Amino acid sequence: MGKPILFISHITEERDFALALKDVFKDIYGDQLSVFISSSKTNIDLGDNWIEKVNYNLENMSMMIVLCSKESYKRNWINYEAGVGIGKNILVIPVIYGNLTIKELGLPLNQWELLKFEDSTFLEKIVIKIDKCCSIKSSLKNKIIHIENLRRVEKELFFYNRGMSVMDELLKSTNDITNFFKIFLLTLESGCFNENPNTPIVGKFSDKYISEFNEIVSKNNMENHLKLEIVLGKEQETEYSINGCLYKCKFIISEKLKDLYYNIVREI
Repeated sequence: MGKPILFISHITEERDFALALKDVFKDIYGDQLSVFISSSKTNIDLGDNWIEKVNYNLENMSMMIVLCSKESYKRNWINYEAGVGIGKNILVIPVIYGNLTIKELGLPLNQWELLKFEDSTFLEKIVIKIDKCCSIKSSLKNKIIHIENLRRVEKELFFYNRGMSVMDELLKSTNDITNFFKIFLLTLESGCFNENPNTPIVGKFSDKYISEFNEIVSKNNMENHLKLEIVLGKEQETEYSINGCLYKCKFIISEKLKDLYYNIVREI
């Protein structure tokens, strides 16, 4: 009897995370487990019949992990592969990552027990499932290294999505922030950042708006790239609005996010 097959279902655009996860399982299980990823060159060689290889591993898999992001869960192929898992009555584990929420996930993927990648015990939980399902033994000696690497890959993979999500939510939020963000976009469009890269955009905002801004940024895990920071000074003591004291603030953005927005605005 051959080694148990763990099938990782994913979309091509997210192959980097699937490959990183495969490397983790290779270190944890060694030669006890065969991990199949359709976009991996080690699984499908040049000249191989791609459909035959995928179907063979779907037919013979012992369990399946489905990588579910805001983009992937809508794809027909992902749902087809999950449907095969239903038909075979095997263990299917949807893994939610890339800012997807449980509420957004629909059938058939939401009928199984879900794992959230952001869960601090994610790796332990998934390994326990694999151990039991495939009757093999794991070694988690490099757990911290594995988690750090997976988080790094995930952040890189979904940086664009998070950056666009922040922009979209801020533009839909309260007028003060909306106006501020529109000024920011106009500054990008004018190329001012290239001429004066160290000059922050400054505005005056109440506690309410500052809190809302930071909540949106935090929800999208972009705290290291985007900040609305209060500039301390005596003028803060005298200016008020219906929402309370107004604070002079500066808008801080990382070079990476700045480049992302600048390229988008330039294409528009």
